[in-house]
Amino acid sequence: MSAGGRSLRDLVTHNFGLKLTSLFVAIALFSMVRGAEDAQRSLFVDVAVALPAETDARILVSDVPERVRLTLRGSRSQVNAIRPEELTVTMDLTDTSLQYYYFAEDDFDVPASVQLSQIAPASVPLRWAERIERSLPIRPELSGELPEGLVLLEVPRLEPATMSVVGPRSSLRDVDELLTAPVDLSTLREGERALRVPLAPAPERCRFGSEEPVTVTLRVDIERRERSFEDVPVVTLGGEPENGARRAELRVTPTEVVVRVSGPVALVEAADPEAFQVEADLTGADEGTKVPLRALGVPTGVDVVSIEPPAVSVEGR
Repeated sequence: MSAGGRSLRDLVTHNFGLKLTSLFVAIALFSMVRGAEDAQRSLFVDVAVALPAETDARILVSDVPERVRLTLRGSRSQVNAIRPEELTVTMDLTDTSLQYYYFAEDDFDVPASVQLSQIAPASVPLRWAERIERSLPIRPELSGELPEGLVLLEVPRLEPATMSVVGPRSSLRDVDELLTAPVDLSTLREGERALRVPLAPAPERCRFGSEEPVTVTLRVDIERRERSFEDVPVVTLGGEPENGARRAELRVTPTEVVVRVSGPVALVEAADPEAFQVEADLTGADEGTKVPLRALGVPTGVDVVSIEPPAVSVEGR
């Protein structure tokens, strides 16, 4: 066993440097042969598009591919060395009379020793439409609900109130207004709020005259309501009339009136009708004169809208 082992070791180590060199040469020759073999490779190349000027009377309404697939043939080493990002192609669509665009082999910077055997798609059909521009009103898209007890005081204001839109006539023919992105009412509180809101996406194949957001101004206040209180008694106040008659000899008509108030819902609903009075100040009043009325007992935060009638007549007994 030991003699056999030494013989095997001698066999491996004898002329070891020559054997190692031969191995490297064999590997190099195999790589050269392998790399020189014909190979086929498919790869996708990005497509850029050069469109007509924005002042052109026609606009493209058909889809164009974002990428095309190339099939390449050549030596394995050359084919594998090609990077897709180096082959980007630009479709020149500035001529609006074109009905088809055809990709050509010389559109792609492929090494001369590599064959471009297929382009897919090889051509792209083109459709054009009349380009128009319209100025359309903007409407805010309101979503959600205001917190309980709050209301919008007025229609939201927008700045700008209109926006120009450019696109094919077919896309803009039936569009009457533009919408903003949704405005969530549930986030609002009492007071005035100006929000910068983008527009909702433009109609298909259209663009806005400006990409700037619009300003939507909303005024929010506590919800108010009006309520009428009938048969509110009129009380009199004041000294002797100028003609010397005693105050007790004067009376007013009517003796009951209707008071209409406005205020926050909770306060108006909680108001006690028994607490309301209307005062007539008879100081200096004579028979036949009219005296204006003033409401008493109105809760804080509640406003008097009207008193009907607003004045009483002073009469003798």
